[in-house]
Amino acid sequence: MIIELLIQVKKIKFLQIIMLRKCFQNIYITYNNKNLRIGYPKIGAGLAGGDWTIISKIIDEELKDIDHTLVELP
Repeated sequence: MIIELLIQVKKIKFLQIIMLRKCFQNIYITYNNKNLRIGYPKIGAGLAGGDWTIISKIIDEELKDIDHTLVELP
């Protein structure tokens, strides 16, 4: 399953932290207790210009009870 997160406003080329948090809150609500593992790239830390240290803390907070991991390709 692939989930698309919309975390940038089209005319504003930077990461929207509030939108990122809301997306991960929605993932938690939808997929908690489903016994799934969620993998994700460094979402928001590339072209969006976000700080991965901050982003990863948000993800950890919002997916607190869900098995999740960063996936980095070689």
